[in-house]
Amino acid sequence: MACPGVWAKETSLEKCREVLQEVLEEWLVLKLRDRDPLPQLGGIDLNRMVAEA
Repeated sequence: MACPGVWAKETSLEKCREVLQEVLEEWLVLKLRDRDPLPQLGGIDLNRMVAEA
């Protein structure tokens, strides 16, 4: 997944997943707020979905 700046370094896999989810949510909010383009994820163009909403 191409989400620059989204990473976590934790001692357990579960904690890493938890931190990554939080960071990804914050990253997405900032991208939407700033109207920055979003990457395609799994062939889904989120930019098109946001523009139609």
